[in-house]
Amino acid sequence: VDAYRRSQPHKFTGFYPDFDHDMTYYNRQCDKSDITTRDAADLYIDPDTVTRSKAASTMMRHGAVVVPSVLKPSTATELRTYLESRHKIQSTLPWHEKFFEEEDRLALGLGAGDHPIVTEALRQVGTNPTVRTTLEGILGSDPAIVEISTMTSMAGAGDQELHTDSDYFGSSLLYARNFLHSYTMFISLQNTTARMGATTLCPGTHHCANADMEDVCLSNGAF
Repeated sequence: VDAYRRSQPHKFTGFYPDFDHDMTYYNRQCDKSDITTRDAADLYIDPDTVTRSKAASTMMRHGAVVVPSVLKPSTATELRTYLESRHKIQSTLPWHEKFFEEEDRLALGLGAGDHPIVTEALRQVGTNPTVRTTLEGILGSDPAIVEISTMTSMAGAGDQELHTDSDYFGSSLLYARNFLHSYTMFISLQNTTARMGATTLCPGTHHCANADMEDVCLSNGAF
């Protein structure tokens, strides 16, 4: 038990001292040659031709896939309206029901039973045949959802820097014996454009242990 208890990261290295004996030393430093594509079409999962092996191969190569029409448009609109109502009472929520709050960006944790529209949205995700085939190809049968949350950027919000959702010093890259791979699924609830600041991807860099890939990616084909 002691070996798996996480203490505070070391103030200089950022590593978790309790896991040092389990380090696998996967520390691949990447450059622009590791970017696998500069064409978003290479990430697209075609519902008509998708297979488990094809979906898994795309994810393993590029680190991301694009799946169309996960939610019905009416469901996305209704869910967005519900989330707006939650935002209005965000300041009164207990600390464990909100992740963080900034002037221009709001995040909320969601529960499957919070509202019928949340339940319906999850039903559509879980029964979408393209999503199911893709997830089972990557994760095997009966994959689990471990977290549901919402992120809202207000009009005029500043850019977020390019980043990974799991830091290399606390993930399966460095501690392959302790951490499983985790995957994040983004579902847009409104039309977004590059001008609005849509999510930027840097394909192929999921294998990289660089602390910062922003200069490499933004100058060499991230989209």
